[in-house]
Amino acid sequence: MNKIMSFIQSLMRILKLFLQFCTDFFAGAFAVKNSGPEKRILILNYWHLGDFLMLLAAYKEIRKYFSEHKIYFLTNLDIAGKTSYFDKIFDIDLQRMFFRKGSLPGNIIYRFKSFRKINLYYDYIFNLGRGGNDLTFLTANLKAKNKIGYDQTYVSGIKKTLWKPISKIYTKRVKSGNMHVVWALKDYFLQSIPDYKVQDDKYYLPKLDLPEEEYESLKNKDYYVIALGSTNKLKNWNLSKFAEFAEKAGTETGIIVLAGAKDEISIGRAFEKEYKGKKNIINLIGKTNLTELVSIVGHARFFIGNDTGITHLAVALSVPSICIVGGSTFNCCFPYFENDDDGISNAKNLCVFEKTDCFNCWYRCVYNVKKGEAYKCLEIITIKQVLEKYEKLKSRFNIK
Repeated sequence: MNKIMSFIQSLMRILKLFLQFCTDFFAGAFAVKNSGPEKRILILNYWHLGDFLMLLAAYKEIRKYFSEHKIYFLTNLDIAGKTSYFDKIFDIDLQRMFFRKGSLPGNIIYRFKSFRKINLYYDYIFNLGRGGNDLTFLTANLKAKNKIGYDQTYVSGIKKTLWKPISKIYTKRVKSGNMHVVWALKDYFLQSIPDYKVQDDKYYLPKLDLPEEEYESLKNKDYYVIALGSTNKLKNWNLSKFAEFAEKAGTETGIIVLAGAKDEISIGRAFEKEYKGKKNIINLIGKTNLTELVSIVGHARFFIGNDTGITHLAVALSVPSICIVGGSTFNCCFPYFENDDDGISNAKNLCVFEKTDCFNCWYRCVYNVKKGEAYKCLEIITIKQVLEKYEKLKSRFNIK
């Protein structure tokens, strides 16, 4: 039965991508919009906050190198418009754009109209998305002198089968393997640009520069932030361990702020019931937008969370942080540094992990994970290990 369901799901993926491709093809049959000799670049990167933040320095570098080009950016994140790296934002509803919710006819119409908006002629298209074939199929019908994307060597099954023929649309494919996505950009991706000289000034560490907008309800309050969730529940450290850490961490900070997305509200409520300490809990899970989240994290004494976008935000804002990391995509997103001294001095960040032989499984866990559990590589991380990392962070940054 499982094999039959898997086969049906694969067929549905193929049909969905085929319909997307056909929609773009017909939308692209109209004349490409041109406005004189304008030079253009399109950057594709959507979905997760972490993916956007990890590549901040790459956007900055592209902006600096292509100073005479108009840079377009396709995204679903409103925070992108707050930066100075892009001339125009193509804001999309990715659920409708990639046929993930709503009626099929409605999605087709939405995608047709959206494709028409981005149907320009570009000097470069940079596909910085690594998650599947969606953006590659979108790139296929766009027109550009150079199309550059990742070589998805880590995909398998139907994704790999689809990837082989469609990836030929790229003029350059970057092989990053399991290298951290930021390092891959520094060492490989930007080298696909003629005459580009690789920088050695560590520009590639993410840094977010935005106007100061303090979150009013936390103004003048002393607090630290916990991010209990992630986009993949199997990447979440055990809730009771987070609660025990909060009870045992030696800090005078009187308030714990919980931050996260709307689909993590139940986790926040469970934490409030589990926590037996004396600190006040301010639960903001699902109650803030991205720009408010920048203020909340940016003014925190310190931050602790899973391998997820908010944790990248803490690094980008230079907030002392701890990331609890499993092995599914180890060293692709976190850690920025495996060595504690390097992590503290370069990113104000410490990563907690317990390496096993099955690291870098790319979510194909070899263990039978039971409902309510995380990956085994996360389950074996102890509170003692996390507290030891916290003591290092506390000592280095004089956290009270």
